[in-house]
Amino acid sequence: MQDFPDPQALRDLLVSQSFIASSAYVTTTAVPKLPDGSHAETSFELWEAYLTNTPESPSEEYKRAAGASRGILHHIDVMANEMRAQLWSQRFYVSADLIAQLLFSSANTADPALGAYETLKANEATTRAALVFPLRSFGIYGAGLARVLDLTISSHDRLHEYAITPQTNDLNATLAFINKSVTQLGITAKASYFDLDHVRRSRGATWLERNPLLVVGLSSASGYYFENEFLQLGRLRTVAGALVMISRFESGTASPEQLVLNSRSINNFQTQDTNHYLMLSKRNLTGKAMQIQAVPVHSRRDVLELTDLNIDFHVEGPSGSRGFVRAVFAAVNTVFDSYVQFNFGATTANDSRAKVFSKWLNAMAYFRRSVRDEGSWESIVGLATAFELLLIDHYAPGTASLLRDRAYVLLRGKENRSALADAVRDAYYARNKTVHSGEMPPADLRLAHKAFVLCFVALTKRINLIPTQGSDTSRVLTGV
Repeated sequence: MQDFPDPQALRDLLVSQSFIASSAYVTTTAVPKLPDGSHAETSFELWEAYLTNTPESPSEEYKRAAGASRGILHHIDVMANEMRAQLWSQRFYVSADLIAQLLFSSANTADPALGAYETLKANEATTRAALVFPLRSFGIYGAGLARVLDLTISSHDRLHEYAITPQTNDLNATLAFINKSVTQLGITAKASYFDLDHVRRSRGATWLERNPLLVVGLSSASGYYFENEFLQLGRLRTVAGALVMISRFESGTASPEQLVLNSRSINNFQTQDTNHYLMLSKRNLTGKAMQIQAVPVHSRRDVLELTDLNIDFHVEGPSGSRGFVRAVFAAVNTVFDSYVQFNFGATTANDSRAKVFSKWLNAMAYFRRSVRDEGSWESIVGLATAFELLLIDHYAPGTASLLRDRAYVLLRGKENRSALADAVRDAYYARNKTVHSGEMPPADLRLAHKAFVLCFVALTKRINLIPTQGSDTSRVLTGV
C-alpha cells in the first residue's frame, strides 16, 4: 500500500484562485467565540451556535459573529473540496468532512492546509484499511487436494493490494487468512477470534466461513459512517473486475481430478445472505488493536454484482505472464482513478473525460455480468453492450463493422488478431439475433471475452489522447 504523499508537495499543488482566496480568509479571519464565551471545538458547534438557533432579536455582536462564522465555514468547505479531490485522485480516500474538521482546527495558523496534511500524514497508519467481502461462484482447481495435504491455497498480492481464498469452513482458518492479508497490505494490527466471532454472531456473517473471501487494501478515512462507501465498493469492483478479466486467459482445460477437487465442489456451503462487508483498520497509532466495522450494503444489486464472479483459477494462482497481470490491474485502476478524478474533482466541470471514464466503468460492469451469466442470453447481450460502451461514441448505422474495425486497430500485435476482431463483430450479431428474434445463436464468447480485455487494456494506454471536449473519443483513440 502506497505511503501518504509529502504534505508540502501536496500543498504546493493547491494553486487555484478560489483556493488561494479561501485560504487567505481562513488564515486571517478570527474564529468567533461561542455565545457563552468558550471556543468551538468543531465546526459543527460553530454552525449550531450561530446558524441554526438564531435569536428573535439578535444583537449586533451576534450578527457579526454569525456573518464571520458563515464566511469561515464556507471558505473551509471550498478548501476541503479541493484538497479532497486532490487526495482522491491519488487513491487516498479522505472525506471532505474530515478534512474540513482538520482545517477548522488549524484555522488562523500560518497555513491551515499544510497543517491538515501534516495531521493526516502523522496518522497515516490509522487510515490504512482492508475491506473483506464474500464471493460466490469462485473456485480453485485442485483446492480440495491441497486441503487434504494441508497446503496453503490462499493468494496474497501485495503489489495489487488484494488477497483471495476459497471458503475455509473454519473461523480459525479465516482469522489466519485475514491477519496474514492485512499484514501484507501494510496494516500493523491483528484481529482476534473474539472480534470475528462477534461479527459472525451479531451480524449473521456466516459467510466468514462458508464463502470464498476477497480482501482489498485502500487508504480511507471519513467523518461519518457511510461517507466513503461508494469509493470502497468501487475499489472492490475494480479488483474483482481485474480478476474476472485475468480468468478469461486461464490456460488449458482442467483435468477430471481438478474438476472433482475444485473448491466449488468440496465442502461448499456458500450463502447469499450478505448484508455487510467488513472494514479493518488499526484502532490507534500505538498498539496492535484492530478496529472491525461491519458496514451495511444497502443495494442488493451491489451485493449480487460484487459477490458472483463465476471464475476459476488453478491452485498455483492466476496463469499468464506477470506483465499481463500488471497490465490488467493497471488498466482497471487507471479507469477507476480517472473516473474519481474527473467526476469528483474540484476543477473538471464540463470535461468530456468524466463521461468517457463513466462509460468505461459501465463497460467493465457489463463485461463482468456476461461472465457471471455465461451460457445465457444475458451473457450475449451483456458482452455486446460492454463493447458498445467501450468502442462506440454514439448510435449510427454499421455498428457491427465499426466495432470490428476499431477492435482490429486496438489488437495490433496480438496473436489471432483477425479472429479476435471477428469475434467482437459476431458477438454483436448474436446480440441482435437474441434480442430481435428470441434465438440464441452459437457464439464464441470466450474469444470475444479475450478481445474485450485486450481492447480495454489498449485503450487505457491512450488516455492522454482523450479530448477534453467533444464526444468522438473512440474515433480519436482508434483513428476509425
